[in-house]
Amino acid sequence: MVLAAVVLVLALCAPSPLLAQELRGRLVAAGGLGEPLDGAIVTLLAAPRDTAGREVGPAAGEAADVAIDATFTSQTGTFRVRGGMAGRYRIRVDRIGFARWYSRPFTLDATALRIAEFKIPIRPVRLADLDVSVHRECVDDPRRAAEVELVWDEARKALEAARLAQNLQLFRYSSVVFNRSVAMRDAAITEVTTSTVEGVAEAPFRSLAAERLSEAGYIQTEGDTIFYYAPDAPVLLSPAFQNDHCFGLDRDKNDGRPLVGLTFKPHRGRHLPDISGALWLDEETSTLDHVEFRYENIPYRGVEDRRIAGRVEYGRLPTGAFIVRDWYIRMPDLLKEKGRERYYIDAFTEYGAELRDVKRPEGDAVAWRVGAGVHGTILNSLTGAPLPDATLTLDRPRGNDVIRHTGPHGEFFFDGLGPGEYRLSFTHPMLGAIGWRPPTAEFELAVDERHEVSFSLPTPESVLHNLCGADTEGTVAIVGYVRDLETRFPISRARLWAEWTQQRTGSEPGENRGREAMHSDGARTDRAGRYVLCGVPTGLDVALQVAASRGRNSARAVRTSRLVNLADFRLRER
Repeated sequence: MVLAAVVLVLALCAPSPLLAQELRGRLVAAGGLGEPLDGAIVTLLAAPRDTAGREVGPAAGEAADVAIDATFTSQTGTFRVRGGMAGRYRIRVDRIGFARWYSRPFTLDATALRIAEFKIPIRPVRLADLDVSVHRECVDDPRRAAEVELVWDEARKALEAARLAQNLQLFRYSSVVFNRSVAMRDAAITEVTTSTVEGVAEAPFRSLAAERLSEAGYIQTEGDTIFYYAPDAPVLLSPAFQNDHCFGLDRDKNDGRPLVGLTFKPHRGRHLPDISGALWLDEETSTLDHVEFRYENIPYRGVEDRRIAGRVEYGRLPTGAFIVRDWYIRMPDLLKEKGRERYYIDAFTEYGAELRDVKRPEGDAVAWRVGAGVHGTILNSLTGAPLPDATLTLDRPRGNDVIRHTGPHGEFFFDGLGPGEYRLSFTHPMLGAIGWRPPTAEFELAVDERHEVSFSLPTPESVLHNLCGADTEGTVAIVGYVRDLETRFPISRARLWAEWTQQRTGSEPGENRGREAMHSDGARTDRAGRYVLCGVPTGLDVALQVAASRGRNSARAVRTSRLVNLADFRLRER
């Protein structure tokens, strides 16, 4: 099998050095009461000049802007930026949903601290008025079409806010990273593993440099491992990405909310592995909602599937910063046809992460969940502990289903939901082994309502009774799956049995009371690779044996400390 992987990098970066020339300012709305403008991006620019050395205005100098420093305004509209050396500067103000604004040039010198208030005209941007049918075909440069440029500018502001938050290391993230196996035929999730990642990170995920992706493609091979790369904010903002793709417009809905999409796809002459997709913005607020993409020009003969794709969801914080809330990449598990340079898809692996907490480096929690939401826990009644690695599916009335996972404490979260009726269900690989179908929860959410749902598995006694019948006194069950180590396919008709040593208890005088080796009746796996062994005594160390066709076999020790004991096998074909 050809392995697939995606790179997750959590990297720390050093803060920028303090600079001498400083501007402290405040942004207020022009006219009216002069309300402070919070959450805006303020960028300090070197004042542009023409070829004769004369200062030029914003329109003429925009393409040549040189950013010196950038920050977000506070709740009171204040900000602080620093220049590199004494000279002429100006500021650029970017706000989601409003037109960009430039100040007049001003001077920063090496000794004086400059304090200024800037009155910003309020000019809203309305994406709802766009006629997206005008530019459904790709244009090489977003700036060459007014409608495309308008959407691109709003998407760019959000990506700049995400990149700025990364560079300033404003937040500490806690995420649940998941790796799940998805069946090819019915898209059922067959296996999940999760882990928790926490730290002051440059980004929840980071791709390769845009220039490297442009040169080598978004799918790269090292030995027997295939690496799939997702586009982060720096990649999407890069000249390399814009040079490799053309752009258009589209419309869609998500949970009833109208969206406007900036679509992209590789130029016709580009044959390297690449991506196509869209940056989707909320039509009413102009905020970036998510980026979806799929892989093009896959370099493996016989492999073309639109399900080889990914998604990055963004969220906006009260500070104006944008963060990656959730992301995943769906990669194919490839098998090579014997004697041919062709491949076929055996299954899919989905790798990604779900954001759980956002804190400032000092430890203060940052409110980031918006809209209605659902949260809760799942209890594993068999062990009395939380159930990690469970997969929850939320059916939405107006939009695609949402999938989340339980973390190490059995907790789960859904947020950003609209009002309406919902149905929540969950699954876990062990549920099939114990022969239990979990219940679903149905509920209705009002606007911004928070709803709590908790699940628990059945009691060990009821599971044992269901698996082995009524006569189970003094015994336990061992259940699990047998799968191929490489392909993860279930192995049917594998034979299993348990062996143990038990103290002989004779009742007659002189009867031998030594230890006696015993074993259970054998069991065979079904078509799903599942087995059930009953009648095993409790509280013993049991040697569990499995034997399959073509010489595959294995053994492991199990301590029968519970009424229902789980033991899975992965066999490697010799």
